[in-house]
Amino acid sequence: MANFFEMKGRSTYVTLAGLTLLLTTSTTFGYSVLIGPGGCDVSASNCTPATGADASSILQFEWSGDAQDEMKRVNSYNTHGKPTWIHASESCVFATLSDINTIVSYQIGENTLKLMSNVSSEGISPVFLDNINDVLIVANYHGPDDGKDATGATAATLKINQDCSLSKGDSIPVTGHSINPSRQGTSHVHSVVANPHLTNATHGVFLACDLGGDAVYTFAVNLQTAMLTELHKSSVTPGSGPRHTAIHPKKQFAYIIHEMMNFVSVHSIDDTGFLTKVQEVPTLSKDCLSPVFSKAAEIIITPDGMSVFASNRGYGGDCTNTLAGYKVLESGLLEPVGFTQSKTEYPRGMELAVNKKQLLVEGESTNNMVVFDITGPGELTMAGEVIKSGLPNPTTLVCL
Repeated sequence: MANFFEMKGRSTYVTLAGLTLLLTTSTTFGYSVLIGPGGCDVSASNCTPATGADASSILQFEWSGDAQDEMKRVNSYNTHGKPTWIHASESCVFATLSDINTIVSYQIGENTLKLMSNVSSEGISPVFLDNINDVLIVANYHGPDDGKDATGATAATLKINQDCSLSKGDSIPVTGHSINPSRQGTSHVHSVVANPHLTNATHGVFLACDLGGDAVYTFAVNLQTAMLTELHKSSVTPGSGPRHTAIHPKKQFAYIIHEMMNFVSVHSIDDTGFLTKVQEVPTLSKDCLSPVFSKAAEIIITPDGMSVFASNRGYGGDCTNTLAGYKVLESGLLEPVGFTQSKTEYPRGMELAVNKKQLLVEGESTNNMVVFDITGPGELTMAGEVIKSGLPNPTTLVCL
C-alpha cells in the first residue's frame, strides 16, 4: 500500500531490486491516520453530534507511532456527507458517505489525497467497504434501524480503475427479517469482507452480514466484470444481529461479531464458501448483567492469526465500553483471555497500527483515541491517549 509516512531521525536499510540502501534522516518516524466521523449512535444519549465542516470530512493526522505522543492534525477533505467507513488499498482510499448513498475515492499523493470520483453506492446507506483485487465491494445497510422496507439493502460492487476512480459494477438486493422488530423488520447489510483463501485470478468470494435478517451470505464476484452471484445463505442465532467479520489469515475460519447479543461466533468455511458454526463466545464478562446496555461493534484478527479483539459499546456499568481479547487456538477456536476498559465511550472504530503490534480505538461519544499494546495472544495493555478530545464522533480509521 502506498503511504504518507516520513522517515526521520533514524537510519533505515531498504532493499530494492537487490540493492540495499541506507536512508538517514534527522527527526522522528511517522505514520498517517485517516479518521472518519459517522455521527452519534442512535442509542448513545450522552453523545453530542458534531457540527460544521469536520462532521462531513475525512481528517488526516500524523503520528510518530509512540503512544506517548499526540497525533497532529495536518489536513481534512470535505466529503459533503458522513464518511462512516474508510478503506485503503494500494494507492487508493475509499469512503462510504452513508447519509447521501455515495462512495468517494481518492488517489494517495505525497502527504495528500486527490479526489478521483464520487459515485452511487448502488443502494441506500453504505456503511462498509472491502476490495478484491480491482473490485470494490460495498455493504448498503439501508436504515433506519426500525425500517420495514428492504429496498436499497444490497451487496454491491464497483470497478476500481487504475487512477483510483470508480465505475459501475453490480448489486444484489438482500431481503429478510428476524425476531426483533425494532432492529430487524427488514434486512440491514452491515459488512462485506473478502475471503482471500477462495480468491483466484478470475473470481473472488466474500461474506456479507445481514444484521436485520440474522444471516450471513456468501457471494462470488467475477473480477473482470464485477458481476455478483449468491452462493450460500447461512442463518445464525435469531435476534443476534451479525455485524462484522474477520477471516483467519491462514485457516478457513470466519469470526463474526453479533451486535445485538454481544457474542462472537466461529465458523469453519468449506471450499465452496459454506459456513458451519463451531463455537460461540461472549464479548462481555459474565458479571455484565442487565440493566447494563451494550452492543458489540468491531472485530479484528492480527496478521499472525494468534489474536482476535472485539469492542463493546454501551452504558450503565464498567463492564461495557470494553475490549474483549481472545487467543486463537490451533484448532481455529477462540479461548477468551480477558476484558479491557477501552478508556472511551462507544468504542466503534478500531484498527491495528502499521506495526501490527498496537490497537487504535476511537470513542464515538468521547471524541478521543486510545492506543493499546498487544502484549500477547489476546492480551492488551493501555499505552496512551493520542487524541484526548476534538474528534467529531469518529466511527472509522485507517493507518497508512
